[in-house]
Amino acid sequence: MLRRVASRARLAGAESARRGHRPPAPRPPSSAWLSEVTRFPPPSAFRLNGPRRYNRKTPLNKGATVRRLPGIVTLLLTVFLSVAGAQTPKPPAGMDTYLFGILRSGGVPPAPTAEAQAMQLEHRKNMGRMADAGLMVGAGPLLGGGDYRGIFILKGDARGKIEEMLKGDPLIQSGRLVLELLPWWGPEKIGERYFAERKQNPGATDRMVEYQLAFLVAGPNRKGDSDPESERIQAAHMAHIRKMADAGQLVAAGPFVEENKLRGIYVFKLASLEEARAVAAQDPAVQAGRLVLDLHPWLVAEGVLPPPKTEPGK
Repeated sequence: MLRRVASRARLAGAESARRGHRPPAPRPPSSAWLSEVTRFPPPSAFRLNGPRRYNRKTPLNKGATVRRLPGIVTLLLTVFLSVAGAQTPKPPAGMDTYLFGILRSGGVPPAPTAEAQAMQLEHRKNMGRMADAGLMVGAGPLLGGGDYRGIFILKGDARGKIEEMLKGDPLIQSGRLVLELLPWWGPEKIGERYFAERKQNPGATDRMVEYQLAFLVAGPNRKGDSDPESERIQAAHMAHIRKMADAGQLVAAGPFVEENKLRGIYVFKLASLEEARAVAAQDPAVQAGRLVLDLHPWLVAEGVLPPPKTEPGK
């Protein structure tokens, strides 16, 4: 199921890898949430500085020691949760720990056509193997141009197995893609509905749904969380998260729990990126300069992410 890829998508992906730019996108084939991830060059308004990146120069069994810091609290939390100093922070009820993988272009010169086609095919096969092993629960391309390519959502309790399987991805091993893995708290059961439906109907064609993914980046006015002004802003920030969720605008949100300028994400299901930007910009933490928004259109197969609480505007 996860290994079937239309020949048109395969050739387009190879040409993209060879020339270093995105060809016109065909209609996504079955399992497109896997096969389409790296065929779109998405935007990059900032560079991430996380502790775990993987490419040809970074052994997969070698990682940096990191400290835990407070993250952006998710839509399901009602109070501020600090994980500073915790060795093994646990997500709150209704949440789970994942590895959020951010794929970027590695800047390596394009490969010849035949080699690029073979690498792209093996890259997709490796993603299928990770999904079959229960390690990959979601994936999808970021759109809009730039050097971000896509997102992997991986099981948070299987880093060792994931790192081992990433050795089989030729695009990462050759440096054509760079993958950064960040521990992330997100809604529990991501991907379960998708895989249950595919188990009942293996021949079904994926319907790709466009979401708006907002990276929440530490802003210039970010201070400590213990002073009265910061506590007031944090409380208002939490209230705005609940408001967006209750309005059916927000389908997922959660913090990154390792030290990083990237604090967390929002995932919206709205009509446009501009509408998502306008909603997110009302966040008091954004207005105070504690957080900066970096938004991207994101394609994900229907059933991977939870549906909105209600339809927007209802």
